[in-house]
Amino acid sequence: MRAQQLVNADTLGFREVVSFPVTDTTASHVVPLGSALVLRVMQERTAAGISLGWYLTVEQQPVSATRRNLLYHSLAWHGPYPTDVFAWIHEEQYYPDDRTLNVYGWPYDVRVVCRKCAAEGEKGEAHFTAGTLVIAVRHLSHANPAPKD
Repeated sequence: MRAQQLVNADTLGFREVVSFPVTDTTASHVVPLGSALVLRVMQERTAAGISLGWYLTVEQQPVSATRRNLLYHSLAWHGPYPTDVFAWIHEEQYYPDDRTLNVYGWPYDVRVVCRKCAAEGEKGEAHFTAGTLVIAVRHLSHANPAPKD
């Protein structure tokens, strides 16, 4: 299934850039953010192939294994990160289903919305059964602070 590309801006200045069912089987969705950055929404699976949900990265181009995720405010973080949209996080309301992430060091914010999401299963194998993941971006007049190390 192909992700739906959206172009309308909301009242907070966010422009939807990709939207797809949380049950989508596509491995990743990639959206350029201008010429310097790329947003990737990638599926996380267990070793048995069960889809746990999705995680987001924003990286400077060209993307490589050594580039840091600019949505991380610090590399010293432990535990789930707000970039994770996993079924168990939704079920436990660990993070809200509508959240805004800074792109550290760049003048962008990313809004992540898990719309009408539903999940089932135990924490280690919880999976989505319904809902839509909507990703929107807004350009700011100034850069967010640089990430901490």
